[in-house]
Amino acid sequence: MEKKIKLGIYCPSFIIGFHNTDYNMVRQFKLIEEFTEIETVFLSHPLYTFTFNLDKLLSKLFHMKFKFLTHKLPSNFDVDVIYHYGHPIKEIDFFKTINNTPCIITTGFMTDKTVIAKKGYLTDRKIDADLIEQSVNKATLIHFHTLNGKERFLYYKPDFDKKSISIPFFLPSLKNYNEITLKDGNKISILFVGYDGVRKGLPELISALNQLDELVFKKNNIEINIVSKYKPKTNSNYKINWWSKLPHYEIKNLMSKSNIFVLVPKIESYGLVLIEAMANSCAIITDDDITRKEIIGDCGICISPENVNVLKETLINLIEDKEETKKLGEIAYLRFKENFTPTIVGKMYEEAIKKLV
Repeated sequence: MEKKIKLGIYCPSFIIGFHNTDYNMVRQFKLIEEFTEIETVFLSHPLYTFTFNLDKLLSKLFHMKFKFLTHKLPSNFDVDVIYHYGHPIKEIDFFKTINNTPCIITTGFMTDKTVIAKKGYLTDRKIDADLIEQSVNKATLIHFHTLNGKERFLYYKPDFDKKSISIPFFLPSLKNYNEITLKDGNKISILFVGYDGVRKGLPELISALNQLDELVFKKNNIEINIVSKYKPKTNSNYKINWWSKLPHYEIKNLMSKSNIFVLVPKIESYGLVLIEAMANSCAIITDDDITRKEIIGDCGICISPENVNVLKETLINLIEDKEETKKLGEIAYLRFKENFTPTIVGKMYEEAIKKLV
């Protein structure tokens, strides 16, 4: 029997902000061993964990960057490949610590639109690429979650082409979606899920809904579910079901009953929730950023996040054309099955990792 490749995931054993999405994605990455012939282990030395959190805490308290972080590996360190999510802090020390062990580093290269939304101006993208190069240039493999992110980086750094790959997020929680989800044909259920609702486009959704005629709601038996810390104000034409937060299994239950999923963010680096909506056969309305276009392909409708009138018309079209909405939901599920299941994505990582050993 062929010996399994041993993958060491280099990350703290815990972080102060344990709810952090990036941290949770790294912790879930260990489950790739359930879908591949890869064995995984966390390389979380106590000193590394302590200094990592000290840096984070002091930076938050004093609004400046600290670099007390000490890179250290467990004494029983014995892996074939190391995986590091994000740019290593003190990269020179990091690469010295792992010595000559092959290393995969996950990075990203934001769109111009996202940079402007986050910073208020467009940075020098060549300098942005230079900073990424400085952090990852000694990695054996550089990993991007999107093809367009990789291509933006390679525009400035073409020499990295042969050691750059794009593989979507690994989402082990989506392993049980084996068929298209059937919806209630007697109503239209619209769902929004985004804790930071203002950034994710909830005010624009409510504004669009407020402009719909009362007859549209009565004729089509519309149900609207909102999960966000922001409680929206609606007019008298309709009611919403609102939760500030819900356990993940309840959100999955809402998605399974939803015909239309809406997320039209002003700022969003990726959009993991869209993949879950696709797995639940939802027709999707999202923004027209190139990253969202890459995720949803032709299974949804991409619009400008600022244009409430277009959002309103898009909602009306999907509400009144139930066959088209059903068709988009079926296409969404098939796109999920072909591109984002943990088995398919896991195999993509496995193939990339095997080439390093």
